Amino acid sequence: MGKISVGAVRIGGTFNGSSVSTAGTIAAVRAASLSSASFTAGAIGMLAVTGATSSSTITANEDFAKSKLAIGRLTLGGAVTSTTVTSTGNVGDITAASLTGSHIYAGVSATTSQSLELPSSGTEFEADAKIASVTLGKESSAFSNTLISAETLGSLRLGDIATSNGGLPEGIAAERFSAVSGVLSPGGTLKAGKAQLKSNAALTNYESAAKLSPGDFEINIL
Repeated sequence: MGKISVGAVRIGGTFNGSSVSTAGTIAAVRAASLSSASFTAGAIGMLAVTGATSSSTITANEDFAKSKLAIGRLTLGGAVTSTTVTSTGNVGDITAASLTGSHIYAGVSATTSQSLELPSSGTEFEADAKIASVTLGKESSAFSNTLISAETLGSLRLGDIATSNGGLPEGIAAERFSAVSGVLSPGGTLKAGKAQLKSNAALTNYESAAKLSPGDFEINIL
């Protein structure tokens, strides 16, 4: 028997404490909100949530293919809290009002992703996966206590970044970055492109020249 796929799933209210799982593809999911929800599939075409997403997991686990998106698009209209997105392959555009206590991984080893940590070495990437973009809203502390990692990270517009996290690291890690922007709260305005993100030394020089105070927010160039 081949892999079973799921077509479009539309949920009018809150998808609460339930799960959808298939070895095939989930074409599309639309919901008003997610709470303690779980979506697991080989690939997920699109997931759109009008309201809040909390304590949920979104997992795509098919074999990596360089030219294919394992997760096509995540459009999360409300606040995202305590939620984990894990993909063995590429991820398309992600938009959310805010990310708090959440984790987004593409091509990161299971050991690292299950530990909810940032990779500290390029050996922790199991695939040359990319997250195309992450765009957050204008809320205060739009990015807080959150980790994002893939071998390649595209354009990251992180909004207001809460840099005080009780001494616990938060932030982003990749071997290659396109651009990272946001307001370090407090600590200045971050606007780094490929030139500033080509190495840790270049990033340190940029942060020093721009008088940035990143606090617990880390950009790890591996």
